[in-house]
Amino acid sequence: MGDGDSGDCGAPGNMQGQAKAIADIVKYRETTNQRIFSLYEKMYDDLKEMGCNKKTAK
Repeated sequence: MGDGDSGDCGAPGNMQGQAKAIADIVKYRETTNQRIFSLYEKMYDDLKEMGCNKKTAK
């Protein structure tokens, strides 16, 4: 069994496949974070244009 599976009950299984899955998760999470950040930038710019960032005197 050349994929890292020794056939035993507690064998780690296919380590290369697990590593690829983790790499994909990290890649897609980073893409999601970049899109969220871009959305926040756009929201901030929109609010700034509306003048919502000015403090009101009390």
